[in-house]
Amino acid sequence: MNKTFAMLSLSAFVLASLSNAQAPTNTPATAHQYSIQQVLSFNSTAMRMHALATITREKTGETINESYLPGFKACSTDKASSIRSVTARLLGEHFIEGKNPSNPEALAILQKLSKDESADVRYNALHYGLTQVEPKSDQLIEELVEAAVVNREENLYDRIIVAISENKTHAKNYLAGKIKDESSIAYFEIYRDLTGGNPPNSENYLNLPSTQPRLYVFTTKNQDKNAAATDLEKWVSGLGIESFYVEVSGYAGQRVLLLTTYITRDHETVEAKLNDTNEQFDFMQKFWLTPKLAAEIDTVRANEKRKKGKR
Repeated sequence: MNKTFAMLSLSAFVLASLSNAQAPTNTPATAHQYSIQQVLSFNSTAMRMHALATITREKTGETINESYLPGFKACSTDKASSIRSVTARLLGEHFIEGKNPSNPEALAILQKLSKDESADVRYNALHYGLTQVEPKSDQLIEELVEAAVVNREENLYDRIIVAISENKTHAKNYLAGKIKDESSIAYFEIYRDLTGGNPPNSENYLNLPSTQPRLYVFTTKNQDKNAAATDLEKWVSGLGIESFYVEVSGYAGQRVLLLTTYITRDHETVEAKLNDTNEQFDFMQKFWLTPKLAAEIDTVRANEKRKKGKR
């Protein structure tokens, strides 16, 4: 699709939508009147989504350049989180990733979106945007640290840790100051994940509950799921851990063991011994057990029960 056809397609959509949206001009609409850039600025979620979809499908017939930024800025305040989410991703892809230096106007929009009320918007602003910025200023490192405090979703948190490690000295000093002044377990956790060690006065934190439970996933070759769970429970108890939960997920031949711990010291103890597990099971991966991940696991449990009930 060439640029002219893209504009005609959008114009047709605009004309069909004018009864529900106020165009930014009193001039009568014509088939050639509106560019994609202009449609992005219209106060219509439907029209903006059509324009964003055209950009996403790479059907604009031109390079996405600075002329699109006013429209993206308008989209960043749309009432629909889906519009803000797509906008964040496109800003990152076209103005941040692979650009050094990054576009300052796009960066400013993404910084705002990284604090959006919608988790999906924050994810895209951070994943495609702020973690990709080059070079990363001290201020941006601090913003990413703060983002890691509240965003523990799988992949995103790890991506933030990798990003702030590019300026590890400043990130470490910033975190140490936060830990000293605010006594926050979240900053303590980020410090450990960033450096692999504990900050000064770590004893003040080790007996505290973590911000989220920690989930460890193990594989098992034991076809007896109850015996497999018992083996893991014995191993964890042998480490002196009292508060934990073990369950088996999956089906014969594809079973995994899920271990959940809740206290900071217990996470540290488990992680120090992950290479010493019983030969019946091997460590695979660890996660912060966010509400979203917990809901996904609940769905898996429900599906397993339904399948078991049909047998």
